[in-house]
Amino acid sequence: MTPLVRGIESPTGESERLTALRRYNVLDSPPEPGFDRITALAARLFRVPVCTISLVDESRVWFKSKVGWSGDQVKRDESMCSLAVLQEKLLVIHDARHDGRFSCNPFVEAEPGIRFYAGAPLVTRDGYNLGTLCIVDTKPRDQFNEEEQRTLLDLAAMVIDELELRLSMQRIANTDRALLEVTCGVSQATGKEFFASLVLHLSCALDIRCAFVGELEGEGLEVGVLAACDGGQVVANFRYHLEGSPCEQVIDQRTPCCYPRGIRGHFPEAQFLEAWQAEGYLATPLLDAQGRCLGLLVILDDQAFEETHLAESLVIIFAERAAGELERIRAERDRTALLEETQQARLEAEAANRAKDEFLAVVSHELRTPLNPIIGWTQILRRGSLTAQQAHALEIIERNARLQNQLIDDLLDVSRIQQGKFSFRFMVVSLSSVAMSAMEAVRGLAEAGRVSVVAQLEAHGQDMVRADPVRLQQTVWNLLTNAIKFTPPDGCVVLRLTCQGNRLVLSVRDTGMGITLDLLPHIFERFRQGDSTSTRKQNGLGLGLFLVKHIVEAHGGTASAASDGEGKGATFTVELPLFVAQAL
Repeated sequence: MTPLVRGIESPTGESERLTALRRYNVLDSPPEPGFDRITALAARLFRVPVCTISLVDESRVWFKSKVGWSGDQVKRDESMCSLAVLQEKLLVIHDARHDGRFSCNPFVEAEPGIRFYAGAPLVTRDGYNLGTLCIVDTKPRDQFNEEEQRTLLDLAAMVIDELELRLSMQRIANTDRALLEVTCGVSQATGKEFFASLVLHLSCALDIRCAFVGELEGEGLEVGVLAACDGGQVVANFRYHLEGSPCEQVIDQRTPCCYPRGIRGHFPEAQFLEAWQAEGYLATPLLDAQGRCLGLLVILDDQAFEETHLAESLVIIFAERAAGELERIRAERDRTALLEETQQARLEAEAANRAKDEFLAVVSHELRTPLNPIIGWTQILRRGSLTAQQAHALEIIERNARLQNQLIDDLLDVSRIQQGKFSFRFMVVSLSSVAMSAMEAVRGLAEAGRVSVVAQLEAHGQDMVRADPVRLQQTVWNLLTNAIKFTPPDGCVVLRLTCQGNRLVLSVRDTGMGITLDLLPHIFERFRQGDSTSTRKQNGLGLGLFLVKHIVEAHGGTASAASDGEGKGATFTVELPLFVAQAL
């Protein structure tokens, strides 16, 4: 069959180009404002009736965004973009009727009657041409000057920036989901149970066949597997020699090692690779506090790794946690075998426990970095012209991003408490004002959950306390958000403030699911949650109430909880000393 656009050849590296295109996970996705703004702007700037963001797939050209074009895609051999994708420079056709490459093209001979075409390549940072940002006119143009060409190329670069931003946001979401999944899966486990839980949840989160944790043995020449997972099941541990395996490189260089494909061809003597029919391999060393290599964390799959960003991030993060656990286990071994070093072994175990809190701080900082641009871009988008549905969606994104930020703040605060770095700035403040500020901050969360929040401020002017206003508002905010999250739609949360003698009493009462009697004595403990189903549904790590108690007690007050049982709501009460000014 004669191609409808002549001069098209099969480009070199086409397989790699298509892989790069699919990496962005954008084909057949719904319209998005960021891309639509670019095509609309280009159509206005160049005064053309048609503008498209065209992505060249294997057999079609699909439009991520379009102005003045009715279909979502055309056949690849019918599109001028299929010719533009063969080069990394601007393709300009002043009059398609007089260009022999398009003599048979139906879009030239019939509707829409293309005459002028200019296509700027969409080249990724690693050099792959995904398609074009093209403008089309039904009238020929003799001139398309250098300034216009530069403008079109700049707009094409903005399309790539938008694709990269979109990909980054997807990666953030995937990392957040997988990180939370693995963290929750291993948070309560130690020793052998920890390693078994780690490989299971890691392989599940990454959708790979195999994962294992290995410890160096025999003067560093062998690896003894502590836990292994194959196909979603924990399998028997095994031992293998480092020589002739990719793990030898990981141990010797003490750096992560990745072979996305063809691992068995590189290491034909590694029997465990053959046994698992491994195609892709990724591993990172487990280093102790002194930088000595204790072992390694390995993931394998019988398929090639097409995308390693998420896998590398998770493996490196949890290798640190696994190293801490392995170091703790070794310390316990030494303590058991050598009674005279009991005290030293205890210190090492405590150091391993501190490593858990430091791990939380590291993860929190890593999560905060991508969240700030998400909030910033959401605020920018909300300033644009939006439909009610778009505005509502962006409001949800911003609200949940801010809640995630608060969760990260709570994680960092817990870490500061454990390290003795949690500080206060005391001054005389109105508890009523602090309470109202906290209520305003949770208004969006309450409205989203259809929960009414009522204030009953009855201190009658006697509401002054000596406190850190920021920490005090954090306390009230935690109590309110906790109550809102566990209150069903159409429920009610009541915040009440009274003065009783020389004490101010602030209470938050909800009509939620209540607290069981066995949990009530432990409700203010760190990472303590109730029924796992309900807490997973409502999110949270069990940190807010722990922080409430710590902050209140640092102010010389008390925090307590009461509930008549499941389904009967709960009341949290904070008592603080009333500040009375000294007479002169």
